[in-house]
Amino acid sequence: MNNAKRSKGENHNKILLDFLKQLPKIELHAHLNGCIRESTLMKLAEERNVTLSPLLHHDLRSHQFNHESQSIPNDKHNDNKVNTKRRSLQECFEIFAEISKCVTDLNALRRITYEALHDFAEQNVAYLELRSTPKVLYHDISHKTKATKKDYVDTILQVMEEFETEKRTEYQSANSGEQGLGLIMIPRFIISINRAETLDNAKENASLAMQYTKENNKYVLGVDLSGNPLKRSFHDLEPIFSQLREAGLKTSIHCE
Repeated sequence: MNNAKRSKGENHNKILLDFLKQLPKIELHAHLNGCIRESTLMKLAEERNVTLSPLLHHDLRSHQFNHESQSIPNDKHNDNKVNTKRRSLQECFEIFAEISKCVTDLNALRRITYEALHDFAEQNVAYLELRSTPKVLYHDISHKTKATKKDYVDTILQVMEEFETEKRTEYQSANSGEQGLGLIMIPRFIISINRAETLDNAKENASLAMQYTKENNKYVLGVDLSGNPLKRSFHDLEPIFSQLREAGLKTSIHCE
């Protein structure tokens, strides 16, 4: 292929990508931990002295951090992915476990939630359903005191509320001038039940979801059954999901 044809093809691809980016989108299946930026994962691992599995990256040494900078790294302009190899389903779940080793406190949770919301908004997502399994984390990186599962959910919901307030202010400011902004992304949250965990954990998460529903929390939509489908059948959890539906919650179920 000569240079002229290559240049024409690249220009066509750029036009197409720009057009697709500008289209309003709906994201109905976003796992919070799965949305973590690679730079953030590396930084959290460094701060928490975690050695990540080679499943994640071919060469961890290629990642360098600016210790002087206090700003949040942004991957949105970096199209170069570190990992290029294919992964099995089992390897994907092992990677989720690696991410959990780094998101050990509410500060880390707040950061990855903040970044996920802004990354989706950057791609012109108009409506987002973010899901995550409530976990017992520490309050901060010192790991001195533990938080609750409710603290976990409250942290995510607080970031969503702050995000909407921030974007609403930006929208009002921009539209007071000649050039306006597009839609303000609407974020919502789905509480997940991990089928690999115990039935007691499942009941606890279900009870937490019903609590938010009784409080008429606008962000919590319902409950999702997630996790490794090889670990437990939906049949074991069906009574819990029946109770949730009777309580008026919407439910979502991964592959069975």
